[in-house]
Amino acid sequence: MHISLERVQASLLGVRIGDALGMPVETMSPEEIQLATNGMGITTFVDAIQKRLKVQSEFKAGESTDDWQLTRVVAESLIASDGYNQEDMARRHVQAAAETTAGWGGTTQGSTEELRRCFANQPGGRNPWTVAEAKPGLGAGNGVAMKVAPLALAIYLREQVLGTSFDASTAFATAKYTELLWRLTHSHVDALHTAYAIAMAMQWCQVRPITNHAEAREFLHWLQEDWRCIHPPSNWGDYTPTLERLRWVEARLGQPNQLAEGLAPGWLAIDSVPYALGIFLSYPTDGRTALLTCVNSGIDTDTTAAICGSLIGANCGFAGFPEEWRNFRPDFQEAIDLGTQLFEVFAQRAKVSPHA
Repeated sequence: MHISLERVQASLLGVRIGDALGMPVETMSPEEIQLATNGMGITTFVDAIQKRLKVQSEFKAGESTDDWQLTRVVAESLIASDGYNQEDMARRHVQAAAETTAGWGGTTQGSTEELRRCFANQPGGRNPWTVAEAKPGLGAGNGVAMKVAPLALAIYLREQVLGTSFDASTAFATAKYTELLWRLTHSHVDALHTAYAIAMAMQWCQVRPITNHAEAREFLHWLQEDWRCIHPPSNWGDYTPTLERLRWVEARLGQPNQLAEGLAPGWLAIDSVPYALGIFLSYPTDGRTALLTCVNSGIDTDTTAAICGSLIGANCGFAGFPEEWRNFRPDFQEAIDLGTQLFEVFAQRAKVSPHA
């Protein structure tokens, strides 16, 4: 088995591209998007159209939001720590919040504030290893799945350097560190389960790139079986809802309207993350169609497109995206550079230490 530098770079670039494509219409419904674009929908990078998110309403074409910001945080922590370090990851989330919270959900903002208070020895703090307190209506969003790409790739790199086949060892490691990342900001298990599914999809693409629906179904069959045979401890809670969504996706590959009807992509991970996965599996080698489908489906457009973009990049490398998208802004190079650093650290030293 082999993982290429290009596909690591392209996966992070896919987050950056998807985030920027979805940014202009985040919060808007599909109908609002069509009305605002004279029925054309979003076809490329444009200035912000939506007006509900005040800070982002001033963004220019190609700018990014929290999806890229926090994916970058995860990648930078892994690189700087030569592995996974829960405290460093938490501190970098706190630092990122101090810079900007544009696009951040209430769950991530509140949880990061708890971490800040912990480090400052202030009342109301929560240490990074403790799961955030469950609160009505919070903790089940897309915030873990949107930033899991660097972690999934780092774990896979480590396993390959150590000579481990893509089996239970990889699945257990992925589950362990995805849970640690989840503990920082979220409380509902749906946010954990769906992030794990995205991480495993990203790793599967390194072993067997997906080029058609038959291969996509093979992956979905494997993932469902993996969940039954190699699943983490009982503290992960009920994962039946995620499996049900995976079955829905499998039955409707290549039918984006039916995927959207059953999953209602929005702010909840249990629907929007399987939707993003389903769009990727429907168009696994066509980044333009996949990402624009996510964007024009509305609501959490930057996140569904960022997740889908990370998978397209991991599966296809740079060829998965139109050349004009890859080179739209000079600062897109930042994603490629981070991919290079991630590859060099984990391909050469392959350390993913729990520090937990």
